[in-house]
This record gives sequence, structure tokens and C-alpha cells, in this order.
Amino acid sequence: IIIFSNRALPPSHMSASSSSSALYVWPPAFTLPSLCPSSLYVLAYLRLAGIQHTPIPTSEPSRSPSSQLPCFDASPDASASSHVGDDAVAAARGCVDACVARGADLDAKATSAVSTTGRARFTADATAYLAMAEATLAPASQAALWIDPKTWTAVRDVLAPGMPVPLNWAVAYRMRRATQLAMPCRLEDVYASAVRGYDVLDRLLKAHPPGASSRFLLGGTQPTRLDAFAMAHVLFHLCAAPCAATPLREALDARPDLTRWATRLAADVFVKEGEAPFCTPMPLPPPPTPPPRQSESRGTSGGGGGSGKSASDEERAYRRGNILAVVSALGAMTLYALSSIEWVEDEDDEELSRSPMSGEGTSAEAEAEAEEAEADEEEAGE
Repeated sequence: IIIFSNRALPPSHMSASSSSSALYVWPPAFTLPSLCPSSLYVLAYLRLAGIQHTPIPTSEPSRSPSSQLPCFDASPDASASSHVGDDAVAAARGCVDACVARGADLDAKATSAVSTTGRARFTADATAYLAMAEATLAPASQAALWIDPKTWTAVRDVLAPGMPVPLNWAVAYRMRRATQLAMPCRLEDVYASAVRGYDVLDRLLKAHPPGASSRFLLGGTQPTRLDAFAMAHVLFHLCAAPCAATPLREALDARPDLTRWATRLAADVFVKEGEAPFCTPMPLPPPPTPPPRQSESRGTSGGGGGSGKSASDEERAYRRGNILAVVSALGAMTLYALSSIEWVEDEDDEELSRSPMSGEGTSAEAEAEAEEAEADEEEAGE
């Protein structure tokens, strides 16, 4: 369980409630409190809103009350979750809506800190930029987690140790299939849209008037939902290099203002006193080594490229593992059934051996027939 301190939170953000609510999130990885950007988003929102919570890392969505991750319970004894979403993005939105229902509305607090004449524009900007970020950054993060063949194996390896043998393949494969069905666009188009979203956020930081605070994206004195959302998705591609998309990491490296803002805000939100700096950017993974000549010739003769072949090899290895697991289970069931059938046949044979139809009763039966025949002859003679 990860417990974060309340350092660097403004006093106005601290909640008067002392009860701690449960927050089910994906497990931590690569110096991040959670591997999933949606879980990072909810964690950051709760921290900025000052809501006492207890993060419960798990690799199995079925352990949460809603069978979705993230999942925020308003109370530890609640039997139902705050929201049941179709995916992690919808589940995170439901968790934040549950916080707003409890009175922890970051956008409302940030708007109240703005002058009366600028509140309408501030509210419109916060809503519009959040919608833009959800439409561009969230699909790219989901694609990097579950669809991109270059990061898929790393994500599966991170989640596998926290689950038993059948689930470490089934859960990851189910998440991947659900994400693929919900995202009909090409992977390149999704990443290009996210890069355009980074451009908008970077220009938003540079457009702050002189003297305005650069701690938050909209330039106010209080954080908004946009700050928590953008920080979570930037941190994921910045600090989880093996599981993050390389094109998006390169785009972030070209925007130092955006990366400095995300790491500085993350340090204020997550880091405890006396700890090392939060989220040291990880280096990009080295380029893949060229395959052997034999595999190259095989791929050329088959008409497929190197990347398509590697992806197909991973899929075949994954399916082969599933087939072996199913065959092993069926073999165990067959052996159990055969042993049971053999035991029943032994009982039947023993009963048959003891029955009058068996060989042991043949002599007694013949004697009885002979006596009956003699009696019939005597009666006939009389």
C-alpha cells in the first residue's frame, strides 16, 4: 500500500473529513505510484483536493468493487463502487465525479480564486482544454499500454508477477482486446493526435502573462482538473520508458517547458520530505537489434516486414502458451476421468464374479438340474 504525505498541498485544499477511503489502482512501476495514467490522474486529483485515501495497488481489476481500475470507494465499507466504466478513462472520470460529489471540486475552487470579471472565461478555458486533453492524450496512453507491439510485452511483464499463472495472461489479453475494439484508428494517427495535444499544452504554458504563476496550466493560483490529468499522462510517457510510446517520449523531449512543469508539480504532489526527486526521466530504450539472417530470409520469403514478423511471433508465442495451458488442464481432467472409470469397472467385475452367472456357480447349477431330471423320471415311471 502506498501512502503519500500531505506536504506541499495548499491549506485551502485540505479536507475536513478524517475518514480514509479506498482507492484501487494499477500497481506502481518505474518510480511512478501507478503504471496506468488513469490511476495516476485519480491519485493526483485526490492529493490536490486533500481527500484522505488509501491506495490499494492490484493487478486484477476483479478485486475492486466495480471490477474496473481505478475504482474509488466513498467509504471503506461500501458495497458498490463510485462508478462502473467501460474502460480506465471512463472509470477515472467516474472517480473524479465521486470526489466532486463529496465537495472536492478543484475547478470550482480555482474559479472562485479568479476575479469576478474573468470567471466565465476561466471556466470555459478549463472545460475546453480538459476536453481536448481527454480526446488526444488518453487514447495515446491506452494505445501505448495495450496495443503497441513495442511496449505490449513490457506492460505484460510488469503486471504478470502480481497475478497467478492463468490470470497473468488472460487479464492482460482481455484488456488488450477491449482496447483494440474501442480504438478503430491507426496507431500512428493516435500518436500524432497526442503530439498536437502536447503542442497545445506547451503553448498554454508559454502564454502566461508576465508575473502570472507557471505552476498550473491555466495560470491561476489553484490547480484544476486539467493539471492533474495532463500531469499524469505526461509523467507516464516521461518516466515509464519501456512501457511508453517512443514517438511521444521524443515529442516530450522536444518540449522542455512541459516536462519541467509536470515533474515540478509531481514533486509537490507525491514526494515526501527527505526523499529523492520524483520521477527521474528514464532513457529511451535502445533500438532493436537486427534479427538473424535466417529469420530475415524467412520473413522476406513470406512477404512480411521485420516489425510485422516480430509482432506475429509474439502473438504466436502468446497463443501457444494459452494452448499449452488448456491442453494441460484437459489432460488432467482426462486422467481423472479414466482413473474413475477403471475403478468402477473393477467393482462391476467383482460383482459379476460373485453372481450366479459366473463360473463358480456352474457345478451347483448342474447338480440341481440333474436332481430335477431324476425327479421327473421317477414321476414318469410312476
